[in-house]
Amino acid sequence: MADVCQMAVAIYAFMTAWGEVLFASVMTDKSSRTLAVGLRGYATENDVYWNQIMAASLVVGVPVVAGFLLLQRYLVQGLTAGAVK
Repeated sequence: MADVCQMAVAIYAFMTAWGEVLFASVMTDKSSRTLAVGLRGYATENDVYWNQIMAASLVVGVPVVAGFLLLQRYLVQGLTAGAVK
């Protein structure tokens, strides 16, 4: 039971940290930026490179979706474990 709860917390923490673009853009520089911040580099003052943004978003997003689909049952078990008295 404890393993399921720990796995659920780990999945939830990863999904929450994945979307922290503002925090990562302030705390990193060009040599150590995250993938989400790196995607912003495709939009310049003069142009937005939509095809590169879409390709990079697919490459960045597919592993997260695949990992979520593989670990979804642990997440559901961990979330419902807290509801049982």
